[in-house]
Amino acid sequence: AKPLERIILVTDATRFYGIKQGASYSKEGKLFGSNTALDLALKHMTRFTGMPFTQILRTVTTNPARLLKIEDRKGFLKKGCDADIVILDKEYKVQEVFLRGKKLPHSEGRPAAV
Repeated sequence: AKPLERIILVTDATRFYGIKQGASYSKEGKLFGSNTALDLALKHMTRFTGMPFTQILRTVTTNPARLLKIEDRKGFLKKGCDADIVILDKEYKVQEVFLRGKKLPHSEGRPAAV
């Protein structure tokens, strides 16, 4: 298994493009997208691995920031970073989104996506 520092959860969020639930494949049979939202991916990762949420959270915050070499402004809650913050409830549902420290409005029952 890969060390936690090398794991990054991602989503194409293709549901916003009208693609059906589940994985999507090209005519050649290659996986090209999934409409699983990142909050659901976090929930599944926690449930299926048994790892603490605080460790799994790194797969969507610090790990991608380091890979992209933007950890000076993204992926961390510290002075000098952009303050991009997502507040989740106990069921991992998005409750609030802050972009560069400013709260985004809600859209269709969920906080706005960027």
